[in-house]
Amino acid sequence: MKLPLVVVLLALSIVGTGLAVSNLGASAAPRGGTLEDRVSQLAAQLDELRAELNAIQGERQGARSSLASATQRIPALSDEALDAAVARWMAAHPPEAARLSASQRDARDLGSLSLQELIELVTDESISSDQMHELWSRLSKAGRSEEIIAELERLAENSPHDPDAQLALGTAYLYRIFDVGQGPLAGEYATKADAAFARAIELDDTHYEARMMKAVSLSNWPAFLGKTPQAISEFETLIDMQSSLAEEERTPDPYLMLGNLYSQTGERERAIEIWRNGLALFPDHAGLRRQLELHQ
Repeated sequence: MKLPLVVVLLALSIVGTGLAVSNLGASAAPRGGTLEDRVSQLAAQLDELRAELNAIQGERQGARSSLASATQRIPALSDEALDAAVARWMAAHPPEAARLSASQRDARDLGSLSLQELIELVTDESISSDQMHELWSRLSKAGRSEEIIAELERLAENSPHDPDAQLALGTAYLYRIFDVGQGPLAGEYATKADAAFARAIELDDTHYEARMMKAVSLSNWPAFLGKTPQAISEFETLIDMQSSLAEEERTPDPYLMLGNLYSQTGERERAIEIWRNGLALFPDHAGLRRQLELHQ
């Protein structure tokens, strides 16, 4: 399952804002000293938190702009496209398909599909990432999201040594963030997604997609939570891993996002070096070229 990175960025930026607000009380609680000292400490901490929140709001706006631009180029998932996805599943599973009634053969009637059939759909790698996002939106409207996630949790628990089961669960958690919106529940799903990706990597440290999802997730938590160094380390590992991948499997995303992280932490020269390295391998990538133009 390929989740578009712009979708992950938007989801986790929203979650990050919720976490920042929820941590105000815990962060702004100086102890000891005179009343004047405590007030001074509190004021300084509030200034830092305001700066963090302003930065997060800027990242959210950038992510929203990127998503708006991207969705203009993404065709909506038509009823015919979803019908075709179900038809592919039915062709690959003739015994199960034979048990479907005529009404169940209509992909638009997702509420009538069995849980097993829905699990097959949401883990079907032939469905594009953008179509999968639309599929999850429809599943939410049909009231099937929680049921599917519960089943993916069960499958992951029953297959504790299968990294793909952990990846599927983590990805489902991220899609669920869009359903619940901003708030504590979104933060809970984001935390669960992080844990699922980490478990997949524990099982197979060469699992590229799981590590990529983990890196993107870490990079979008508020900076004051201290996850940025971990995100940088994960992206550096991904770049190292690309040398062992077939050329058609390599992507510019780790170069772009690692450079962005270095830029955000004030390491401008290192960021430029990473973007240049990426552009040398992917000379037609507009994002890498734009970053270099903006920062040189």
